[in-house]
Amino acid sequence: MSKSGPTSKLLSVTKVAERLGCSERTVYRLAGDGKMPRPVKLGVLTRWDSENLDEWVQAGCPTPTTA
Repeated sequence: MSKSGPTSKLLSVTKVAERLGCSERTVYRLAGDGKMPRPVKLGVLTRWDSENLDEWVQAGCPTPTTA
């Protein structure tokens, strides 16, 4: 997956749910189970890198592996 860069956007759970066509609860479940790219925590905010999310979707939503 690519690193965050100046063109990368951080998405809220609402925007991620819209992109995936699911509920916010499902997004949190997928993230909590390690089945989607890891979110970025900014204090109390949880955000997802749009480039990482797009790459994950284009790859068929595989379960990320930890190296």
